[in-house]
Amino acid sequence: MSFPSLSTTSDPTISPTELSTAANSAGISLSSLSSPDAQTYAHFASSFDTSCQTLLSLPPYTHPSLSAVPTTQPRHFLTPSPDRNPLNAWSQRCSLLASSPVSSKLRGRTVALKANIGVAGADLNVGTHPRFFPGGKFHVPTYDATVVRRILEAGAEIKGTGTCENFSLCGVSLTAETGAVGNAWQGSRATGGSSSGCGTLVSLPDVVRTRGRGKAGDEGDEGVDLAMGGDQGGSIRLPAHFGGTYGLKPTFGLVPYTGIAGLFTAIDHTGPMARSVRDVTVLLEVVAGADGVDPRQGPWTPLRENVPEYQAEVEKWVEEKKGKGEWDGTKAGTGLRIGVLKEAYEVAGLDDEMAKVTREAIQRYKDMGAEVKEVSVPMHKLAPTLWSVCCRHGLLDCVMNRPSPMLGFPMPGFEPLASRPSQPGTSTTATAAEDPSSAAHKDNIMQDLFDYISHLNPAISNALLNAPLMAQRYGPEVSRKAQMHIHELTAAFDNMFASEGIDLLVLPVSGKVAPTIPEGITREVVHDGTGPNVFDPNDPYKLSTKIHSTLTPGEAAKSMVGVTLNTAGFNLTGHPAMSFPCGWATPKDGPGPEVTGGKMPVGLQVVGRKWREVDIFKAVTAWEVKGRAMDQV
Repeated sequence: MSFPSLSTTSDPTISPTELSTAANSAGISLSSLSSPDAQTYAHFASSFDTSCQTLLSLPPYTHPSLSAVPTTQPRHFLTPSPDRNPLNAWSQRCSLLASSPVSSKLRGRTVALKANIGVAGADLNVGTHPRFFPGGKFHVPTYDATVVRRILEAGAEIKGTGTCENFSLCGVSLTAETGAVGNAWQGSRATGGSSSGCGTLVSLPDVVRTRGRGKAGDEGDEGVDLAMGGDQGGSIRLPAHFGGTYGLKPTFGLVPYTGIAGLFTAIDHTGPMARSVRDVTVLLEVVAGADGVDPRQGPWTPLRENVPEYQAEVEKWVEEKKGKGEWDGTKAGTGLRIGVLKEAYEVAGLDDEMAKVTREAIQRYKDMGAEVKEVSVPMHKLAPTLWSVCCRHGLLDCVMNRPSPMLGFPMPGFEPLASRPSQPGTSTTATAAEDPSSAAHKDNIMQDLFDYISHLNPAISNALLNAPLMAQRYGPEVSRKAQMHIHELTAAFDNMFASEGIDLLVLPVSGKVAPTIPEGITREVVHDGTGPNVFDPNDPYKLSTKIHSTLTPGEAAKSMVGVTLNTAGFNLTGHPAMSFPCGWATPKDGPGPEVTGGKMPVGLQVVGRKWREVDIFKAVTAWEVKGRAMDQV
């Protein structure tokens, strides 16, 4: 419907000159038009402009399912002072309880949310600096993301938001604007990303328990029971691996992403993080199911009333095995059909001890009666290449919250990188190199972003350069090719499951244990917690600490390279994938924590058929019949 109406006003809002300028920017010249024809097209454009102005005059509409959940107390969010947040795991603190919960499934449980999840009243900061938002202030949603509503309505207490990596694009915890996030087991090590803070907060109670009563540590907080992370390339599974917790990337589309800042629609996942497989199953039951808004969900996504009762299914399976006398260290794995992915042990950077620990964990399945065999999917090695190329052309649009062609919920008011604000107290004479927030960049926010991020998170600056380079050299063809071959990759895994007669795939999460935070990255205290700015809601920046990096881009990238080689592919294919702790390994870059004998946790990744998360839960439950890895230190 190109002409729903034509303007009847004698005072057009669009002149031929303005229309010509806009057309030129799209590579179209209006010089071939006669003056009357140019006036006619300006008239057409004025009619379209009237439609635009009509829409802009409407009040914002929030889908009823995203309205803020009424809470028992007014919502207050505090930025914790450094002494209350030594590992930088918290972004903001709060205490939210629904005034009228609809179930008690999560009653008494505490939850943290990744700082890219919309919570009414909380800063949606996506781990970056406020100057990249209009007015130099973080977006504060008036809505609750679907998963937030469901968690509150299940009776949980939301304790705050967990620090996330800068724009959620880093697999290690080194890039958040407020500083690197320390690993709960050893604060000088990274905790994995980009759901960094959530990973640390969930693992803290295990660390405190392991230290024993009266033994001081550097954790400084009690942590939480559960968390909701985000995973575009491994960002739930990597913190679980590095921190010794349980992290699930569900089947694509099982859990609604509505109200959450994304990276790229085709790879966006949100999922549970916990200290036990049981807690993962319960939280998944709460948050899973169609919400009628998220375009990532389709007719294959179950309605909420049809979401499986995962924990009940696992318990029924366990009882059946007990009835057969199979629930012990020699028979609990009977009936499990598991494939060991050959190519996952051939990726670059896989540490020998990491390979040994995960293979020993897989051997436990054999010892418990499971059918275990090596399988091969050669395209697994191509997956990181496909991930890199397919995301480049649309990543920036998604980060900037530009509306998708698919009908969804473009979060109102969330406009990162939309304009370049003036920053209080900054010089107007400094050069761009001296001060990226100076007037030299006032009209070029993308240049400001590049200068700000190039030494801190080269994954982002590299992506900013790759997109125009790819368009200049190859046009849309390379993106088309990537999408075609993603279907091929998906089919390769689906066919492998079918032809090999297996239900589960096991492989290392990553090639190494949690790395040491580089010496060039430090956390600078902006406010010491005694002044008013830390807790002042009118403070334009609300930062008590900020990151300071002297690393070169090459040095910064060193810790990031290769960490997602075994995880990113399943974001493309959509298969459910979970990391659970399977053992311990000695770091190669310095001593580990004394309390664990110098070792750090190792996760094993279990991948299932689509929509069969329950098979993963059964397999992990069976493995732990002979003991949890986190209890073996």
